Parts: sequence; C-alpha cells; structure tokens
Amino acid sequence: MTTVMLSVLLLTFVLFGSGCRSGDPSLEIESSQALLSPLIIGSGSVFLNIVNSGNGPDRLTSARVDLPGTLTELHDMRDDKMVRTEYILVPPRGALRLRPAGPHIMIFRLPKDMKEGSVIPLILFFERSGLKKVSVIIVNDFVNNLGR
Repeated sequence: MTTVMLSVLLLTFVLFGSGCRSGDPSLEIESSQALLSPLIIGSGSVFLNIVNSGNGPDRLTSARVDLPGTLTELHDMRDDKMVRTEYILVPPRGALRLRPAGPHIMIFRLPKDMKEGSVIPLILFFERSGLKKVSVIIVNDFVNNLGR
C-alpha cells in the first residue's frame, strides 16, 4: 500500500508539479541614467529599462550603489505621491521602465564630487535572476536622452 501511494504522489508531482512553475526570466538592462536632485543635496534618481525576454516574471527587490555611505530605495508613485516600495515587478516577455513620475530608484548620501558625467556603480538585485551590475551615468537632460 505504501509503495502504491508513493508511486501516485511521484507521478502527480512529475505530471503537475513541473507544469505549475512559469518559465525563467531573461533580463537585460538598457538606457541607464541618473539625475541629481536639485532639492536634496547628495541625492538622485535612477531611470533605466529592464527588458525581460524570458517567459517568467521577476521582481526587482533592491539596489545598492557600490560607493561607501550611500543608501538606495525603490520608489513608486501612488496617488500622485512618491512612496517607498518593497519590490517592482518585471513582467514576462515585456519591459519595466523606471522613469520620472513612475517606479524608480532613489540614491541618498552620494559623494559630494558627483556631477554630470560621473558614473554610479549600481547593483540591482532580482528575486529570480540574482544580481545585475550596471554603470549609470549622471546626465543633466535625462528626459531627452532616456531610451537612447
């Protein structure tokens, strides 16, 4: 009786368990740029595109700047207000655009010598894809350059 039950459980897992999981994500980071805040000295916003050519979703769960003393937060807009969020969903076979007035990454306590043309070493952490490193350039006119 025990052998029959184990066989049924194993067969159920093989037939149904493997089909329940969605496909894997396949992420590429494009058009990364940052803009220093004119209101809060030493802070800035990161905007970029995360393209997922895979069949599974992913979540951007955190970001870190590889510079001492910096602090990063994931932000989104709710009811026309910027709020901190725990994650940002990256859809399968689609793209997530981190943009002004939408989801973005905030960086605080940047070094004082950061200016237009400086490069920020950013590490993105994804729930399923692990970490991705990207160099983000600080620009002055990000609206006209975003997506190029």
